[in-house]
Amino acid sequence: MNQPAALARLQKLAIEHRLHGDFLSQVLAAASEAHEGQKRKDGAPYIVHPLRVAICVVEELGKAENELVAAALLHDTVEDTPLTLDEVEKLAGPRVRGLVDLLTKPKLKDKAELDRIYFSRLRAGDPGASVVKCADRIDNLRDMERSGWTNEKKRAYLAEAREKILPVARERAPDAALVLERVAVEVESRL
Repeated sequence: MNQPAALARLQKLAIEHRLHGDFLSQVLAAASEAHEGQKRKDGAPYIVHPLRVAICVVEELGKAENELVAAALLHDTVEDTPLTLDEVEKLAGPRVRGLVDLLTKPKLKDKAELDRIYFSRLRAGDPGASVVKCADRIDNLRDMERSGWTNEKKRAYLAEAREKILPVARERAPDAALVLERVAVEVESRL
């Protein structure tokens, strides 16, 4: 889904689900500005990914909540751009700040320790973060075909979804976990 199509779809969903369009437009503008110049592996503007994650939150995971859609749009900003948590809070409020904070991986070199901290925080935090994390992984799994990754890397990414994300999601966001599990099976069948 390209950027104009994703934007049109999100706007349609906002109307259908009576989401706060002005608020989400401001959040989207900030996310677009933060990700300006960044590209996905397939060359698409990076903002397409947060747009698709937001769409997934509403359409597939059934969570038509302004704060979850905002967190989906902003989920990679603090980790990958100069945007700060304070700026996220000023823009979107304390809950969205908390969600984005939970979705931001700590800056550690030791992958095992990073994962331990990250997933324990997700397990203890707002269940909305697990919803957004599932939507994020769903979009990335679907996008793997265009990633240029080796099959080994794709299988490792699927394994992380099953071994680390799904156990947390089953506890914190069981409906989202079911969708992630279904998508993981579909993607794996094409490898």
